[in-house]
Amino acid sequence: MRSDLQDNRATQLRVLSGLYGATAVALTGNISIVAEGPALHFYDANGANRTLTLPALERGRFYMIVNYGAANSLIVQNAAASTIVTLAA
Repeated sequence: MRSDLQDNRATQLRVLSGLYGATAVALTGNISIVAEGPALHFYDANGANRTLTLPALERGRFYMIVNYGAANSLIVQNAAASTIVTLAA
């Protein structure tokens, strides 16, 4: 093993500013993603179409959003409330 890599430990790793971690939520209303949250978001629209608002655009930051519900859509909007995509169930 290379001596400059031995015993290194890393916490709060980021890949292009996307924090490792995930959110899985059955929504009860619309939601806004916070800029410092995790990169992976799994949502169930849970009985109604829901709107998900992204934070302001920031270079290098990314989010993966999944609608895992059996019905209803997840409408993804940018910070200016323009629809980017609608994720059907």
